[in-house]
Amino acid sequence: MGSPIFAPNFKIPYLIEKSGLTIAYHYQAMFRPVQNAPLPHGREMVKSCAEGFYTDLYAPSRIDRTRMETAFRRMLREVRPDGIVYVVFKGHIGADFDLPLFEAAAEELELPLIRLETDYYNNDMEPLRIRLEAFSEILRHKVRTKGKDHA
Repeated sequence: MGSPIFAPNFKIPYLIEKSGLTIAYHYQAMFRPVQNAPLPHGREMVKSCAEGFYTDLYAPSRIDRTRMETAFRRMLREVRPDGIVYVVFKGHIGADFDLPLFEAAAEELELPLIRLETDYYNNDMEPLRIRLEAFSEILRHKVRTKGKDHA
């Protein structure tokens, strides 16, 4: 979730898959919930992102925060993700503006959330891959130890 992760840069979905994770739901904080599984591909994906952009005028000061938070919490209840990858493309300050709202909701449900900042170039692929693999291990550990008492 966060900045658009499918277009125009496919780096984040590629790295998520390579880290052994699966995208269960794509939520563009900048617009609204875009699509749940199965995710669109090719022209359908581009159409979905474009419709989101042109349907909702985005500016941090113009978004109804209450509606967005309600939609996000409903998505968490319905999808029940193991964790959240929050993507911020450099220059998309609106996505960072929304982050505390999402962090609070994730913390209440004890959901791990990782924030990744990137750009449209591939020079940060290795550091992002390492961070996502570490996040993947945290999620696997959480799933393996669910319900167990920790010392």
